[in-house]
Amino acid sequence: MRCSLFVLFASILLLPQGMRGDLVIRTLSGNGAPGRTGDFGKAQAAQVDNPLSVTRGPDQSLWFCEASANRVRWIRADGVIFTYAGNGKKDFSGDQGPAAEASLSSPYEVRFDSKGDLFIADTGNHAIRKVDMKTGIIKTIAGTGFGRYSGDGDLATVAHLKRPSSIQFGPDGCLYICDMGNHAIRKVDLQTGIMTTVAGTGVAGPTPDGAPLKGTPLRLPRDIDFDRDGNLWMTTAEGHQIYKIDFVAGRIHVAAGTGEKGFTGNGGPARAATFNGPKSLAVDSQNNVWIADTENHAIRMIDAKTGNVEWVAGTGERGDGPEGDPRLCKLSRAHGILVNLDGSVVLADSENHRIRTIFNEEKPKKTGPLSPKERLAEAAAAKAAEALEAAKQAEAAKLQEAARQEALQRAQAASKPAPVSQAEAAAKLEAALKLEDAAKKEAIAVLEEDITRRTRRMDQKDLELAKREQAIARAAQERKMQELGLKEKERILREMETKEQALAARERELGLRKAKEGSSPLAVLDQQLGAKKRELSKREKELERKAQELKLLELERQEQELAVRERELKRRSDDLRIQELERKSQDLVAREQEIVRKTQMLKIWELERTESELELREKAVASRERTLKLRNLERQEEELIRRESEVERRAKQLTLQELERAEEELARREQQVARRLQELSELPPNFKPEKNPPLGTTLDVETPVAYPLRPAKEERAPVR
Repeated sequence: MRCSLFVLFASILLLPQGMRGDLVIRTLSGNGAPGRTGDFGKAQAAQVDNPLSVTRGPDQSLWFCEASANRVRWIRADGVIFTYAGNGKKDFSGDQGPAAEASLSSPYEVRFDSKGDLFIADTGNHAIRKVDMKTGIIKTIAGTGFGRYSGDGDLATVAHLKRPSSIQFGPDGCLYICDMGNHAIRKVDLQTGIMTTVAGTGVAGPTPDGAPLKGTPLRLPRDIDFDRDGNLWMTTAEGHQIYKIDFVAGRIHVAAGTGEKGFTGNGGPARAATFNGPKSLAVDSQNNVWIADTENHAIRMIDAKTGNVEWVAGTGERGDGPEGDPRLCKLSRAHGILVNLDGSVVLADSENHRIRTIFNEEKPKKTGPLSPKERLAEAAAAKAAEALEAAKQAEAAKLQEAARQEALQRAQAASKPAPVSQAEAAAKLEAALKLEDAAKKEAIAVLEEDITRRTRRMDQKDLELAKREQAIARAAQERKMQELGLKEKERILREMETKEQALAARERELGLRKAKEGSSPLAVLDQQLGAKKRELSKREKELERKAQELKLLELERQEQELAVRERELKRRSDDLRIQELERKSQDLVAREQEIVRKTQMLKIWELERTESELELREKAVASRERTLKLRNLERQEEELIRRESEVERRAKQLTLQELERAEEELARREQQVARRLQELSELPPNFKPEKNPPLGTTLDVETPVAYPLRPAKEERAPVR
C-alpha cells in the first residue's frame, strides 16, 4: 500500500506545475468524420478534414490547417468556426487577391508574426505565403512553386524550396523554414528578403551528436520551435529522434531518442527513450518540450528540470477516444500540438478529424468535516510526500559520499605511484614498439596515398593540358581549313585523328598505370618513391612550361572572346533593359486592364445581383398575390358551395313540406269521396238526381281532383 502511494505521488510530482491535478481530454471541433461543413456555426458541431497544425492568433483565437481540404480555418473566442484561407481546390493561385479565394496545396502549418499577419507553409506548392490581416490579401514571400534547392544569398521569392513543412519566427525576427524535402533549415530575413541556409547541406545524411552545425547533413527535418534560450528544437520524420540546435556554440545535439523505433523509456532519461515518427513539437514557457509521437498515437513531454520523458496522452494504439482520462483516450496519428499560457494543451488528432484539448479539471473542495477514510488518505499522502523527500535527500547524500570517496581514491593513486615489474615494463616496451611500427606503417601509407594522389593530379593536369592543346590546335586548324582546299583538309583531319588515337592510347596507358599503382604492394612502393619524385619534378617543370605557353594562347583567345562578349553583353543588356521596360509597361497595362475589368465585373455582378434580387422580390410578390387570389377564390367557391347546398337543402325541405300538405289534402278528399259514396249507397234504388241542380250545389264525386306530382321515394335526392 505504501509503495503504490509512493509511486502515485512520484508520478504526479514529475508532471509540470501547470499540469498537476486531474487531467481530462475533450473535443473542441470535429465529429470524427472527414468533411467540410459547419462554417458560421459552432466548432463542436462542424466537420474537419485531417488537421495538421494548431496555433493561437493575436486575439488568442484558435487557427489550424486542414491538409486534405487545402484550407486554413479559424475558431473565434465565441466558438464559431470559419474558413479564412483557401477555396478547397488543390492548386497554386490567388496571389494579390483575397485569401479565401486563393488555392492552396496541403498546407502543413500556420504562424502569426509580431504584426499580426498570417504566414502559411503551403507544403504542396513548395512555398511560404503571407496574408495581410488588415486587407485579407495573400501573396507568396518564399519559393517559386517548383520543388528544388537553390537561392541562398538571393531573394526568397526567386529561391527554391521543397515541401516546407514548418515555419517559426526566431528571436532575431527572421522567419525560419523547415525545408523538409531539401533536408535543411532555411532562414528569410524579412527586412531584406534574403534567404540563407542555417543547418543542413541539401542532401540527406546522418546527424551525429555534438556535430558542428556547418557542413552536417540532416535527414527529413519535420517540425521546429524555439525555446526561451534561443535554441532551436527539431523533429525528424523518419529518424525517431529529437534534436536541439545551439546557435551560440554552433553545434547540434541529440536531445531525445536512441534512433530505434519504439514506445519505451517513459519516466526515464529522454535520450534512452524510443519514439516512432514524431512529427510535431512545442516548447512551453518553462522549456518543457511537448512531442506529438505520431506513429505511436501518443503525446509525450520532456521535462526541462529532470530531462526525463513523461507519457501524457494516448494509449500507444490507434483509435478514437473515449474522452476523459488522456491516457485512456486513443488517438490516430496526432500531428500539431500547442501549449497555452495556462498550461493546457491543444492537439490536432489528424486521422480522427478532431481538434482536442488536454486541461486540468479542478475538483470542488469539500468544506465539511473529513470522513475517516479521507483523513487516512490525507495522512497517507503526507507520509508518502515525506518519504519521497527523505528518499531524495538520502539519494543525494549517497551520491555526494560516493563522489567524495572516488575523488579521495584518485588523489591517493596519484600521490603513490604503483611499482612496475620487469614483465610489465617489457610488455609496455613491446606495446610502445608496436605502436611505433603502426605509426611508421601509417606514415608510409599516408605518404603513399599522398604520392598517388599527386601522381593522379599531375596525370589529370597533363590530360587536361593535352586536351586543351588539342582543342586549341583543332580550333586553329579549323580556322586554317577554311582557307585551304579539300585535300589539305583531309590531310589535317587524318593528322587530328592520329593525334586523337595517340591521346586515347596515352589515356589507356595512364589508366593501366593507375591500376598497377593501386595494386602495388608496400615494399615495391618504398623502392619507387625516389624515382617517382624525380619523375614528378620533371613532369611538373614540363607541365609548367606547357602551361605558360597555353596561358599565352589562352589569354589571346580570351581577350578576343572578352571583347566579343562585352559587345554582345552590352547589346544584350540594352535589349534586356528595353524588353524589361516593355514587359513592365505591358504588365502595368495588363494590371490596369485587369483592375478595370475586375471593377467592371464587380459592378456588373453587383447590378446582376441587384437585378436578381429585384426579380426574386417581384416573383415573391407575384407569387404572394397569386396565393392570396387563389385563397380568396377558394374561400368564395367554398362559400358558394355552402350557399348552394343550403339553398338546395331548404328547397328540398320546402318540397317535402308541400308534398306532406298535398298528401294530407288528398287524404282528406279521399275521406270526403268515401263519405259521399257511402251517402249515395244509402239512397233508395228509385232515386234519381235532379238534372239541373240548383245553383251553388256541387257534386264532389263528379268534380275532378288535381293531384300534385309526387316523386318516387328512390328518386328523392339526399339532403346535404
